[in-house]
Amino acid sequence: MKLTSHPCGIECHPTPWDTNAFGVKTYEIVIPNINNLDVANAIEEVNQITSVKNSSLFCSRINAKFNNCKLVLYEAGFHNCETQLHIINSNIKNYSTPKELGNRRLQLDLAVSQDYIEVAKKSSEVFKFSRFHEDPYVKPELANLRMQLWCEDMHKQKVPLLIYKNKAGELDSFIYYKNTNENSVELILGGSMPGKGMMTPLFWASFIEYFQAIGINCIKTKISASNITIANIYIFFDFRIKETYFDFHKHIFYDPL
Repeated sequence: MKLTSHPCGIECHPTPWDTNAFGVKTYEIVIPNINNLDVANAIEEVNQITSVKNSSLFCSRINAKFNNCKLVLYEAGFHNCETQLHIINSNIKNYSTPKELGNRRLQLDLAVSQDYIEVAKKSSEVFKFSRFHEDPYVKPELANLRMQLWCEDMHKQKVPLLIYKNKAGELDSFIYYKNTNENSVELILGGSMPGKGMMTPLFWASFIEYFQAIGINCIKTKISASNITIANIYIFFDFRIKETYFDFHKHIFYDPL
C-alpha cells in the first residue's frame, strides 16, 4: 500500500520489517522539498497522515538543508533522532592504502548460507548506532531485533556479503553491499565483532582493495554521525561527506481505554 497526499506530494509507506520488530504499525513518510507557500498545507497533511487510532511509529528522513521540511515535521510533533552522513570515494581506481597499515591484508570470502545466519544471529552484539538505536523511545533490544530481521531479509534477498574469519574459523568482520552499476558499489551494513575493533581498519583496507581489483571505481555508504569511530575510519581512507540527512520520528501511543 502507498498513500499519497496532495498537493504537496507527501507519501506514506508501511515498513513491514519495523512492524515485525516493534509490534506496532510503522510507516516511512517521504517529504519533498517544501516551498514557503506550502508549509501550512504540508503541516496539515502530515497531521492528517499521523492521526491514527492505533499505536504507531512514523519515520521521515530529510536532507539537512531543507529547513521547511524540518519545520513541517517539528510542527507535526516529530522529534529528531539521528543524523546520517552520506559519504563517498569516487576515485577508487587511484586508491592507495595508507602506509601506516603496512602490507598485511585479510583473506576475504563471499558468504555462504551459514555465514549469513551467523551474522544475523550476532548482529545484536555489533550495532549500537542506527535510526532506532538512537531513538530514546525505542528499547535497545527492539532496535537490535530490527537489525537482525534486516540481516535475515538480506540473506533472503541474496544481498552480497563479504566476511573475514580468523585462523580459528571465528567470524571477525563483515560487510553487506550492493552493486549500483558496473563500477560502483554501495556499502549497506558492516562491522566487527566485540573485541575485534582493532581489526576494523585492516578489514576496511582489505575490502576497498578487493573492490578495486574487480574494477570498482566508486564506493558510497551511509553512516550515523554518532558513530565517530567509523566516521573517522572512512575519513582515513579518503572518503568525503556528500550530504547530511536528519531522521525524524513520531510515536503514537494509543490506549483505547
